[in-house]
Amino acid sequence: MRDGGRVSHGGLSVFIRRHRRVERRLGLSIAGRAGGAVARNRIKRRLREHFRLHRSQMPEGIDLVVVVNRDLSRVAPETFQAIVGELYRRAGLFRHSPPQHAQKIFRTHN
Repeated sequence: MRDGGRVSHGGLSVFIRRHRRVERRLGLSIAGRAGGAVARNRIKRRLREHFRLHRSQMPEGIDLVVVVNRDLSRVAPETFQAIVGELYRRAGLFRHSPPQHAQKIFRTHN
């Protein structure tokens, strides 16, 4: 997490690091204040599913660690998808629309 870049949005933060392998990997860290075990597991399932559905749109060779700091388990699925999508867009994780500040993240560790 120290070697990459970080972007935050809507109670979520994503840490991004490039590596030389082809795979895209996801790590999750859910704070205890995000709710009880059931709520935290629901958030994890939603994040894994969003990553699975959008993995092909992301550049190869990245490690992502998503940190959740608030309870998003009761948020409607559409709203949750919008929050995570906006976070990934701000981080420049979608090939079709990388923001300018993401260029710095993806230039490191090439």
